[in-house]
Amino acid sequence: MPDGPTGKVVNHRKWSMTALQSVMESDESKNDVVKRMNSLARALEEHEDKSGPIRTVRELNHEQLKLEFFFAQKDTALKRGARDLHARKELKVAESKSCRVCEHGGEDEDAVKIQEGSQVAVEMLRDVRSQYEVLFNCIISDTDENLLFEQPPNFPYGN
Repeated sequence: MPDGPTGKVVNHRKWSMTALQSVMESDESKNDVVKRMNSLARALEEHEDKSGPIRTVRELNHEQLKLEFFFAQKDTALKRGARDLHARKELKVAESKSCRVCEHGGEDEDAVKIQEGSQVAVEMLRDVRSQYEVLFNCIISDTDENLLFEQPPNFPYGN
């Protein structure tokens, strides 16, 4: 919540932030990247369940397809005429992708498929970690700028 007319927000670290910085810190995409990274890391660390990485990759892919399907439905609902026809085609493509993933879901896996699935999970984890590093570096650089150019609200020698 803004603290007075300055538009500053005070977070748990007692440093002042602008409203935009507060929103960026609580960003949904960052939280999604962290969630994906943690679930992939847990699946790869689990040694008793050999098909865990495959199942986790499928779940993450299915969540992504559900999100794409949701946006395709929303896009279709908002368009009319010739654009509606194109949006409906995209909706059908998204729906067919989602159905294929659901149908492929619960098969027993052999050793080769488990190895391939684990490799896909490792590559996906590497990609997600690189996304996280980019987000983390952006947050750190913003925090560094705040520390350099702004004083904390209760700084004893200021004001």
